[in-house]
Amino acid sequence: MASTVVLSVINDLHSDQRVHRSAITWAERGYRVVLVGRSHPNPAPLDRPYETLRFRCLFNNGPLLADGMDEGVPQPGFRVVRS
Repeated sequence: MASTVVLSVINDLHSDQRVHRSAITWAERGYRVVLVGRSHPNPAPLDRPYETLRFRCLFNNGPLLADGMDEGVPQPGFRVVRS
């Protein structure tokens, strides 16, 4: 079974080409890729060759969004999870 790479972002999964290129690179190296990010109002559909997961935040901007990022909500970055 392949190891899993989880990429998490707080911006729109649909328009973040930088993260998409990183996900493709990991997938080409044989990893299972899961991209996790916030669901924005009226999100565009995603057609990606890897798994994606969107979650809803109570706040979409302002200081409460930043506070929520410190309370266990996935934060931007890369983490390899061994299976």
